[in-house]
Amino acid sequence: MTFYTRLLITFVLSGLMQVQAEVEPRIIGGQPAADGAWPATVALLNKSYVDAVEAGNAIDANGNPVPANQANFQAQFCGASLLTPKWVLTAAHCVVEADLNTGSLTTTPKNPAGILALTGATDLLVGGTRMVVTNIIVHPAWNPTANDSDIALLELAQNATAPAQTISLFAGDPDAGTTATVVGWGAKNFDNSDPMNTVSDDFPTILEEVEVPVVAQSTCNAVYGGAITDNMICAGFSSGSKDSCQGDSGGPLMAQQGSVFQQIGIVSFGNGCALPDAYGVYTRVDKFSSWIKTFTENTGNSGGGSGSVGTQPGGSGGGTPLPTGTSGSGSGEDGGGGGIHWFLLPLMLAGLLRRSIWKKKSYSR
Repeated sequence: MTFYTRLLITFVLSGLMQVQAEVEPRIIGGQPAADGAWPATVALLNKSYVDAVEAGNAIDANGNPVPANQANFQAQFCGASLLTPKWVLTAAHCVVEADLNTGSLTTTPKNPAGILALTGATDLLVGGTRMVVTNIIVHPAWNPTANDSDIALLELAQNATAPAQTISLFAGDPDAGTTATVVGWGAKNFDNSDPMNTVSDDFPTILEEVEVPVVAQSTCNAVYGGAITDNMICAGFSSGSKDSCQGDSGGPLMAQQGSVFQQIGIVSFGNGCALPDAYGVYTRVDKFSSWIKTFTENTGNSGGGSGSVGTQPGGSGGGTPLPTGTSGSGSGEDGGGGGIHWFLLPLMLAGLLRRSIWKKKSYSR
């Protein structure tokens, strides 16, 4: 890749990051999760960057090769959860293309060949299994302008194996005040006056967890000027301090039901990170249970084709609840080889939008 090609990529990436800086995702005020505590959590990786690192074609700002054990960490751009051994749940905005002229999100799914799903990992530097993604199903009602119906399914080429485990979905409407736990590899610190700061530092390699209370729909709608639909659920503290952040998009918001945790939401959007009266907004999964089951409980032919928006079912089913994990830190008081391929450039650009982030501090030659 020429110097000018690298310069163009840097310029376009920087421009898109500035355009989207106001609405970002996050784990702020949390703590590292115990190894294996949340085995249903999945990290989505940029495959082209993983390939570049493994081929020795990724170099850092000082011109040194990026170590192979950094590939998963640097390539992670969103979170997700394992619903069945074959199906992964995430946010639509993590897996749709961006308009290269405006930087706006579209309803067009990315090429699944450009994404890997890392299962069974707590630390991005060690362990886990990279799974090939063969299909992306974006909910047909996904509205990128309103961030509504922000949900998508990824079909894996093969069933995920241990130590990964599946998670079950919460049925019904959790009461306001219910303690929920959100997990992810997103930014631990966020300067709301300088949103670009988190692009260059303070992303954890180890999965973070934090407890936040569910917020009443009316309270959240008052904060967001009526933009919160019935397909969304809010969580957080009025004082701020604890929240999800950049890089946590698509990851699970969970509530304990007896001896297990069940997923109630998907990290979607928010105003900054951990700001007072700026609650995190999540996709409410129980509103989409029938649509999800159309795919995950059908054992027939593979669904939809490569990268589709629709409802044709496919894959395997039968997830089991997530075993009880380590509780969060809330106290209740305050709550390859040839460089970057141009056909994958939209994947990299879109990975910087909203609550997703591509934290790579290097480039491919």
